[in-house]
Order: sequence, then structure tokens, then C-alpha cells
Amino acid sequence: MRGVAVGLVIGTVLFLSGCLLGPNLPVEGPGGRWGVVLDGDDRYQLFPEGGAVWLVEADGALIGPIYEISADRDGRVLDWAPSGEDLLALIVDLGEMGAPERWRIVGIPINGSPAEELLMTEEMLLTARYASDGSILYLVAVEDRAEVRRRSPDGSLDEVVAPNAVAFARTAETHYVLGEDGRLRDAVGEELPLHIDCRDDLCVGLLLWSDVYFSLSPTGRHVAVVLEGDMQMLAPESDADLRLFLVDLEEETAGFLAMPAIFPTFSPDGKQVAFLAEHPDGAVRIYVRDIAARATRALEGIEAATWIRWGSEGLLVGIEGPSESYEIVRWDGTEWQAFFAQPAE
Repeated sequence: MRGVAVGLVIGTVLFLSGCLLGPNLPVEGPGGRWGVVLDGDDRYQLFPEGGAVWLVEADGALIGPIYEISADRDGRVLDWAPSGEDLLALIVDLGEMGAPERWRIVGIPINGSPAEELLMTEEMLLTARYASDGSILYLVAVEDRAEVRRRSPDGSLDEVVAPNAVAFARTAETHYVLGEDGRLRDAVGEELPLHIDCRDDLCVGLLLWSDVYFSLSPTGRHVAVVLEGDMQMLAPESDADLRLFLVDLEEETAGFLAMPAIFPTFSPDGKQVAFLAEHPDGAVRIYVRDIAARATRALEGIEAATWIRWGSEGLLVGIEGPSESYEIVRWDGTEWQAFFAQPAE
């Protein structure tokens, strides 16, 4: 995959890769450290096989591996505990032809203590996050639907939160669920002013790879959502031909940002949203939108970006190089800097 220039249809690329876990995205913890999967050669790959979960300092210095992933497994870092003392990872046991056989949610202490398997199932686990009370919210495929469940770390509680779901997101205080009916609801089930047409499996991409298509601001006021193919936004009213929208849940408005575009990500203060989009000249650019000013600017100097993610010290960007090599850089507001260096060949 060379950047996202080929129509930005990342869902197709992910499917063809056989990687149901989606792209390998670094996840920032409360103290500014990052967790990410590196392969067996201690290198970053967009779709690694095996390898290990690594800790990375806020300045990009590699600390070291804290959880080994065997060659017959695949894994992704999902979240940090609110305390910053544990990472949450999704680990998949692979069978013949790389087909997933079992799915595991694993808690990984950063102090070197043994990892704890929090859940193992043969049902497809799509994602998981820590809730503010330390419990685990996870999205799991059950028969012909998906549901959001809440599980206590010791397994004594495992209850359905939303029985028919496509995606969920959380802030520091609460969570929101996008149902299979395309409606967004808060933690107590009250409908919010966002309604997407999810009929006939139109939202399957969002279900599988929500990090690519869906982002909630830290304040919970704004949602950035990518509508793919025949997907339409039914409410708030919008032009159905346009693709990336910024929804204001308080004002009940939807504004178009770009087409085609993927990977919306909000700044930590919720005042800006960044995304990858195709420029009219065909090049893929990184754009940053000031929400209050309604002004969008392009960040120059980066080519072949595969993903972006906003951290406390700026935007992290994954860049594809020659021979399927990758590097990660960071935009600190004024310039690009290497985030961490790959080991020498």
C-alpha cells in the first residue's frame, strides 16, 4: 500500500491483507508514553506478524518489549488503563492459512509483571477500551450481530451494554455507542443527533476498522465520521454525496470536511481535527481543521502517509518507505521530527 492514494479505500486493502485487526496504531498513555507492536526485528510494520508489544518514551526513545507475541499469533495495542500502569492488547491465535481461531483481551503491566488474560473467546473480538472505573468495554461479534459488553478485570461481571452495535467510543468520563440502526446513543441509551444509514451492511467497514472511519472528540461534543460507498448521513441533514463529516452534537449540525478522506483524529483539547485527504492534484495531504474558526490548512512536507494519530505532543504520522519499510514522524506544531528510529539493516 503506497500511502492512501489509491482512492483512500483502506477497507479493501485491509481485507485483502487478511488482517482483521486493522492497522497497527501506536496508543498514548496518561503519562505521554506510547505502546505499539514491533515485529521480530524490532521494526514498525503497518501489519506486523508476531513480534512484541513495546513501550516508547514520550520523546520517541524505545524503552523495550513488555509482551512477546508468538509467530502463530497477531496482536494490537488497544488502550491504556486510566492509571497508566497497564496496557490493553488484542491478541489473536492463528490457525491454518492465518485464519483466526481464538481471540484474547490481555492486560499488560508496564512494570514487567506477568500479563493477565482478561478474556478468551472463539467469537470475533473487534476492539476493547478501559472504562473510567477500570472495567473493560469490548465489542464482540455474536452470531449475526455485534454487541458492546462491560467486563470487570476479574471476570466476575460481564454484561451487555448495547445488544446491537457497530462501534463505540469513550471519553474520560463516559462512552457512546453507534447502533446497527445507525443511531448514536450515550451511555444510558439516550439518542444523540447523529443517524447514519447502516442498512444492508453499509457500515461493515466502520464495524471492523472504527479507527479508520470514526473519531469522538475528548469533550464528547464532536464526532468525525467517514461515509464510505453508499453510506449516507440521515441526520443531521447533509449532502449525501460528500464523505468526511464533522458533526456537532450540541448544535446538531454536520459539516463536510473532505472527499475522499480517512483517519480523522482530534487534538487532546478537542479544538482541532486532523485527517488524511486527497488533494485535487491527486496527492494525499495531511489536513488540520480549526473547529471554532472553521479553517482548514494542509501540513506540507510529508508524502506516503498511511495513518495519523494525535498525541499530547503533536501529530504522529506513519510513513511508508521503499520495500514496505515504515517510519514514524511527529509534527510538533512547527516542524516534522523523527519519532523513533528504526534499527539499522
